[in-house]
Amino acid sequence: MVQRTHELRVGAEHEAAHGVQLMLDAVARHGRDSAPGLWKRYLTLILDGLRNDRGRPTPLPHPALSQAEFDQAMT
Repeated sequence: MVQRTHELRVGAEHEAAHGVQLMLDAVARHGRDSAPGLWKRYLTLILDGLRNDRGRPTPLPHPALSQAEFDQAMT
């Protein structure tokens, strides 16, 4: 990743990784039983947002949660 820092958008610093880790941990913990791969969806969204130029959005590896799945993940 260090070799590819030129691909990061202006203002994105390496400290952003700490926030990303906290967010993904929360998603992984809440979705552990109902949607174990959900964290991959949000990692993809976050990484696309951190890139300077991506050409087009990366396909998401996990579908969005339905309202019922979201409610289950939050319990």
